[in-house]
Amino acid sequence: VAFEAFGDAIKDAIPELAIAVSASYQNQGIGTALLKQTLEIASAQFPSICLNVRSDNAALRLYERVGFVKVHGSDQVNRVGGTSFNMLRTFE
Repeated sequence: VAFEAFGDAIKDAIPELAIAVSASYQNQGIGTALLKQTLEIASAQFPSICLNVRSDNAALRLYERVGFVKVHGSDQVNRVGGTSFNMLRTFE
């Protein structure tokens, strides 16, 4: 499933993921383990899962490693003046 932009174009069947790890627990593999477990559970129930991320977020590399791809055309200025965009992980 490919989407050119989010908003009204995303089907209701695709949930949006919001995830965070407290700064004192980062770089210990906790976020990776949490995300992989979440994706495993989601893959049994949904065709895809999406998220929104700031372009300067260090977790961006993690999202790419586990199969999320940037949704082209979804770039937007976020509340702090930077750029955010949507990512989609489709399950096979």
